[in-house]
Amino acid sequence: MLSKKNNRAREKIIAAAYRLLKLRLRSKKELYQKLKRRKFPDSLINKVIKELEGKGLLNDKDFALFWARSRLERGWAELRIKQELRQKGIDEETQEEVFRILEKEIRKEDILKELFERRWQRLEGEDAAKRRRKIFGFFLRRGFSYSEIERIWEQHS
Repeated sequence: MLSKKNNRAREKIIAAAYRLLKLRLRSKKELYQKLKRRKFPDSLINKVIKELEGKGLLNDKDFALFWARSRLERGWAELRIKQELRQKGIDEETQEEVFRILEKEIRKEDILKELFERRWQRLEGEDAAKRRRKIFGFFLRRGFSYSEIERIWEQHS
């Protein structure tokens, strides 16, 4: 049985967790870190996280699907997304499962073509070398490999 003081602290942690989850889905690690920054005790944070998991309000796979889908749809590379998911505490097995699911849902090639076309048009008027350098830099920052960018360039320029 929790003491009155611990019960009040638990209620504060739950309220803070709900506020954070209301804004967007979060991973367990991310929620833990946010609550820890507010100086809540580890033991109570862990209990609340388990409770939220039990209620289905906190699920790393659902979070990873949400995060990866939104990033892929905006033209980010799988490599970059996996790096972000790793930082948010998502294990490799879950990452692989998420990308298997999304592979069937999202046509990455269409998104890349559209992204390339928008970049290409935006840089109209630039000399060829500068245009190439800017487009390559843009895709490299999004996590694409040089060979992937080269393939996109060959197909569309």
